[in-house]
Amino acid sequence: MERIDPETVSPGMLRAGLPATSWERALDQPGVQAGLVCLAASLAFLIGLGTHELGGIRESRVAACVTDILYSGDWLVPHLQGKPRLEKPPIPYWIIAAAAVVTGRWNLWMLRVPGVLMTGMVFWSVYRIAADARGRRAGLCAALFLASSLFFVHEVRQPSSDLFLICFGSASLAAWWCGYRRPAARLAWWLASGALAGLACECKGPVALAVLGPPLIGFLLCERQLPIPRSRAALLGCAAALAGALIWPVAVLGRTPDAWLVWFSQLDTIAVQPDPNEKLFFYYLLQWPAYLFPWSVFSVVSVVAGVPFGKHRPAPAERFAWLWFVGNLAVFSCCSVRKLHYLGPAVPALAILAGAFAARLSAAPVRARWADYATRLQFLLPILGGLGLAAFWWRRPDPAGRAGMIVALAFALGALACRIGAKRSLAGAWTAMSLLTAGAAGTTFALGGRLGDAPVHHDAFALRLRAQLPRDAEIYFWGDLDPSYWFYLDNRIQPVSEFARRHHPDRPAYFLASAADFELEPQLARQLDIVAMEPSFAKDKFRTVLARPLDRVAGLPRTTP
Repeated sequence: MERIDPETVSPGMLRAGLPATSWERALDQPGVQAGLVCLAASLAFLIGLGTHELGGIRESRVAACVTDILYSGDWLVPHLQGKPRLEKPPIPYWIIAAAAVVTGRWNLWMLRVPGVLMTGMVFWSVYRIAADARGRRAGLCAALFLASSLFFVHEVRQPSSDLFLICFGSASLAAWWCGYRRPAARLAWWLASGALAGLACECKGPVALAVLGPPLIGFLLCERQLPIPRSRAALLGCAAALAGALIWPVAVLGRTPDAWLVWFSQLDTIAVQPDPNEKLFFYYLLQWPAYLFPWSVFSVVSVVAGVPFGKHRPAPAERFAWLWFVGNLAVFSCCSVRKLHYLGPAVPALAILAGAFAARLSAAPVRARWADYATRLQFLLPILGGLGLAAFWWRRPDPAGRAGMIVALAFALGALACRIGAKRSLAGAWTAMSLLTAGAAGTTFALGGRLGDAPVHHDAFALRLRAQLPRDAEIYFWGDLDPSYWFYLDNRIQPVSEFARRHHPDRPAYFLASAADFELEPQLARQLDIVAMEPSFAKDKFRTVLARPLDRVAGLPRTTP
């Protein structure tokens, strides 16, 4: 009688005594798994990637800094709104700018595609650690869950320093884990881990230490291996991390010795000064289920049930992922500034835990009643989410609203079909639902990007100015403009304080001013001839205007009001 391998069958099959189907056997093939992950990532990240405008202040800042690099040629210190951008290291800007130089294109696609490609490191990291924990099927589930997480899809579709920190931080931890588990190749793996840790520090400064430190120290402490052995691999890895982290700050200090004042003020803001919109201490604990939505049930249950202490400890890789997530959760909860995307580097660990838990459920009969309830609830959550999203799009009477409603309803029906098919193959149902979720998420962001961003940002007005202004026009500004103007207007905007030094008499001069500038300097309305105006939501109000000087510009304010 043929022996049934419990690793390749579903709970329903074990109960019925049926062998694994060809579909389930295919799920364990590395080539098929890689193809499924690439398909899910393509559906989630690439659909309509260049159709909607800049999606937030983080993306607008990256776009402005990269534009400054491309037009000014200063790669060491990019400028933002006419000032040196010293608050964040420039690795994300360099990667995107290098891609633009290589391809010879600079548009929304080239702004976002490098970040999408960099996520390959995250998927490799998640798959490698989850596969060490519960086998290749756990690695597949973890990668698919991450690719279909709405939070992660949102982060990948708008490049930021946080996205590149997630990429390099995850790869560094995975490389360290590979070296820890494989002593024969430890030197190479830990060297790679140190280099990646240095690059992570060049994405967001010392914040990378808060991401990498808790899982490494916590795991060694749980394994009773502290202090760290003084091996050649460990010392060289630390040296590589230190060299990578210091190369840019040292170069900047050689040019701008006062840069350290900016860096220390940033640390003081994060650790000491209160946030004007201060969140509660347990803010991240409340947001925790949303990070891996719609796989929230598995993420919550896996963390609660995966405590690495006591008699029934999980596998070492699961303990490492648990300490990765919980350690980051504790560290960032202690900071005074709490924002949703700050905990993004811990989301890959959450996907590892959820993938390992799903693989354990799909590889053996569900004996515990709570596990059976968790499985049923996990199927129900995407169905309810699809119906709720359809109701949201129903309120939009435009074509995008109708298309979004159809997508949401199709996703809800597909999730229901996966729930029915789970009786035959639970692993196949997780895979199909992940692909459905990834496609629905990508389509939803592609349809809703412009609708969600138009009331907040100035993209439409900037594009209209770009079409109207002469190519040789000089543009000056007061105050703080939205950084997206620098991207759309080809970095032609200068501070008004530079007008006397840079203005050429034969070139037309224009001034960009906001409503706040006119409130602080009432005389501007008498000295400027308004050419274009961006209306505000309030009646008879405006947000930004483009104007030309009437007669003389000597009396115009030359500094920020």
